[in-house]
Amino acid sequence: MRRLSIFLLLLAILSCNNYEKPDTEGYEAANYASFKRDSVKYVFDRINAQQRYSYYIQYLPIRKIGKLQVFQGDIIINSNIESGRGIDSMILDSEIVQPYKMIGVSPLSKERLWPRHEVRYVISENDDTKERISSIRQAIAAWRNLGIIFTELPEPSGDCIIFNVDRSHQFNLSPIGRVKGSQNIILRKDVSTGSIMHEIGHSLGLWHEHCRPDRDQHITIITANIAPSDLKEFKPIAAAYSYYLTNYDFNSIMHYDPYAFGKRGSDGKAMITIQTKPAGKIIGQRSAPSELDRAGIRSMYNLP
Repeated sequence: MRRLSIFLLLLAILSCNNYEKPDTEGYEAANYASFKRDSVKYVFDRINAQQRYSYYIQYLPIRKIGKLQVFQGDIIINSNIESGRGIDSMILDSEIVQPYKMIGVSPLSKERLWPRHEVRYVISENDDTKERISSIRQAIAAWRNLGIIFTELPEPSGDCIIFNVDRSHQFNLSPIGRVKGSQNIILRKDVSTGSIMHEIGHSLGLWHEHCRPDRDQHITIITANIAPSDLKEFKPIAAAYSYYLTNYDFNSIMHYDPYAFGKRGSDGKAMITIQTKPAGKIIGQRSAPSELDRAGIRSMYNLP
């Protein structure tokens, strides 16, 4: 019933033309068709001072890893626009130039939070995962200290995370928030404790810090040092709920490091891809969730 109410509200709003129409000039149709084919549509929202929400529908560029759709290197993602919900057919083809915006009264992002701030999880029993059990438990403890309840299950049941070390994967992978049913945090065989903390941050609802809508005020992306095929990994998010809970955080465990996806220089080393403003700020730490990471989670889950 709640989902139906949201749908009817959005449909009514759209029929009243209460949206901002993007500028469509200057975009090549062939490039656009290719972009859509390699992207998923995703809804973000942001609350404003009047306690109303702006919904942004954005194409997120992905790469395929097996059967998974992966955004920004480690985020498992599927469209959160449900079939028949009435939004999909209303998306403007020019959305990739500027976000498609609607006004509503319900935060869709909160559907991704874990009810009663309880995260139920299972640790896979394969041999590779058993070798990383200590690291997984340490990573969980770093977030449990905030008041998030982590409940270990003997086997998958209902909404839960399955921690699974898979030696065939080059990247650690996690979805954003709760996706309903069992969901995987897939880990490399040589995964560090800090990288597991990072993936748990995604599963709690955090996005990458370097892709905040306000990121250009704090960092410069050096595109010349990034292969064209990897530029998609730096696409900013139009309006993600979690980003408006704290200020930009260079120290976030969710931030890329300065050499992420950098091309190799003549010396064989990765070239710098992210320059901080001011220069010299340390980014990409994987020691522990930062104070602002913690503040963001507390705000999202209404924790003291």
